[in-house]
Amino acid sequence: MTYFELTKEVSFRALRIPPQPIETKGITPVPLSGCRFKLRVTLRGQMDPVSGLVFDRDRLERILRLSVVEPLDGSLLNECFPNPTTEGLAHSIFLRLQPLFPERMLTRVSIHESDLCFAQFPV
Repeated sequence: MTYFELTKEVSFRALRIPPQPIETKGITPVPLSGCRFKLRVTLRGQMDPVSGLVFDRDRLERILRLSVVEPLDGSLLNECFPNPTTEGLAHSIFLRLQPLFPERMLTRVSIHESDLCFAQFPV
């Protein structure tokens, strides 16, 4: 069997209060941090012989828009997730999306806070 990977990228803007090192908790003010996040979602599957697709692009776009972009765009991530670090977001978004795809199709979520810093789950 031949498998393909399909990756879709979307973006959203959000705020978060970054975690503080334990030695500075309660001593220094906590600044809000705004970011334009890029989310890359990778699916793995076989190509449908009729459509030539691994997964319908419009359906994928709709899932990401309704499950991630619309709820998170403009939000304070600390109110949406227990751990809004880049690593925590990758894990939480993977768990949010996993039940929306056929079993084992969602293989990876990458969240990019900049061109130089991103986290992937799972690895």
